[in-house]
Amino acid sequence: MISRANIWFALLFLLTYAGTCVSADVAEEVDVPDCATFSKAKGVARATPNSTDLMIIANMLERQGEGDFHIKYDKPLQECRVENFQSGGIQIAAYRVPEVKGISALSYRFALARPEGPSTILFVRSGVLAVMKQGASSVHVSEERSGVISWYSMYKDVPSYEAARTLVEDIANGKQEALLSVRWLPGAKEGDVVHIGKKFK
Repeated sequence: MISRANIWFALLFLLTYAGTCVSADVAEEVDVPDCATFSKAKGVARATPNSTDLMIIANMLERQGEGDFHIKYDKPLQECRVENFQSGGIQIAAYRVPEVKGISALSYRFALARPEGPSTILFVRSGVLAVMKQGASSVHVSEERSGVISWYSMYKDVPSYEAARTLVEDIANGKQEALLSVRWLPGAKEGDVVHIGKKFK
């Protein structure tokens, strides 16, 4: 059970770090250095999607309001480009954060040049969720695309780059169903659920 003390502690953290966050819609690609040394095999984590954990993250997103309806993460002190590659005709640029820190910490960022327009897939660890619930699946994978935010997987720990890339390719090629998709229509009073996946349990 989530204690009231943990909820207040998490909210305090959220308010403290709110001013240092950026979101997928404003991520910059300019002057990002290549990763000098990076072992793509590092890190082992199994996908552990959890509907309760995801609903906490989705509710926090909705509380940001219509004008700020984007997945936010703490601006990393350093970010580097792992590689550029193509999958299914889609050009993808992969980035990682060498040292993952922050209350909403970015691990990987994939910039997709889709035919209908660019989108971004983020691997973000929610420190707020980790504080609220011990053993939570706090690493969530999302894509913001044409005004719709979709979550595709969750982990208790940051997955390896190879696992992250495989998942991103599946998302890009329509082989991975979203766990949950939401949007906020202009002028609406609240967010709207667009899709609930079969694995949303």
